[in-house]
Amino acid sequence: MAPSWERYGPRADERVLAGRIAGALWMSVLPMVLVGLALPGTESAHTLLILLITLPATVWGAACLFAIPWHRVPTPLVFHVPSVLALAYIAVLVGATGTTDSPFAFTFLMLLVFCGYFYRPPVAIAYVCASLATLAAPLVYDPAAVRDGLLGELWVSAVVFTSVVGVVLVGKRQLLALRDAAEDRSLRDSLTGLANRRALEEVLDGHDADTRRKAALGFLLLDLDNFKEVNTRYGMEGGDLALCAVAGALQHVVREEQVVVRLGGDEFAIVAPGLPPRAMERLADRALEAVRQSLIDVELPGLHVSASAGWSVCPHDADSAAELIGVADLALRAAKMEGKEHARGPLDWARQVAS
Repeated sequence: MAPSWERYGPRADERVLAGRIAGALWMSVLPMVLVGLALPGTESAHTLLILLITLPATVWGAACLFAIPWHRVPTPLVFHVPSVLALAYIAVLVGATGTTDSPFAFTFLMLLVFCGYFYRPPVAIAYVCASLATLAAPLVYDPAAVRDGLLGELWVSAVVFTSVVGVVLVGKRQLLALRDAAEDRSLRDSLTGLANRRALEEVLDGHDADTRRKAALGFLLLDLDNFKEVNTRYGMEGGDLALCAVAGALQHVVREEQVVVRLGGDEFAIVAPGLPPRAMERLADRALEAVRQSLIDVELPGLHVSASAGWSVCPHDADSAAELIGVADLALRAAKMEGKEHARGPLDWARQVAS
């Protein structure tokens, strides 16, 4: 089974960014190595070897930045194979420049910060363990590694690597939570907590984009009758109280997969996936009855709130989201003209225009 993006990352909305940052990190290796080798005290007996293995890293970095279409890469292995090869590269780099005395041991942090930010926690922790194992490799081939203090370096590195990756993971989680909360608020009406117009557009755009859809999509447009009288009699606070009561009533009418939307003012909508025309008619009747009953427990004496509604079903009455809304809007206007307080299905001529 091929590795999945869900388990091994990066997230879909971060793949381009991850690819470009990976490219920038690989491109930074060559100048880092050149300066490191030129500094006093750095072992330079294997300079040619180091440069030979660094040049492919630079080429890969350029490819990441300028050639690879990261939004279309088919598998997370495009990220993980270079990450694993980076461990081998760092092992050779550290081993060739003095092992425990190598100034390049901190190169692991470049890889681990990247892994902590873009990979899932289990994968990032696996890279921490792999980095420590790579750092401990001299224990196998260098008899003097323990005497030279490698065990102490391993202990400190374990604490530092784990702390750095832990901070990155926690910080990333908080950032995602804040982003998701902000995204949710942007899709909610601030007064009623219902989905707003932007959320409706996303739902309908998704339906239009899904060319494989076969199920119907019902759309109910509902407008409160004579709502200006509520604001005139009870002020803005009374109007807000009435709108919240109506919103709550509509939420009790719909099923889990259906979406209640406040479009603005006293206009609401219900998106009902999978409902045929007969079911939409019943939903409209239940919605109007819920609105009539919504203010019984609200302390606005003498207030009577009713609504009119128009509905349509795609693809029965329309071929697109825009047509769906247009047909429902014409049905709502017809309901208003016919005396309000009732629901109206698509007009025959409006259905013909939409088709």
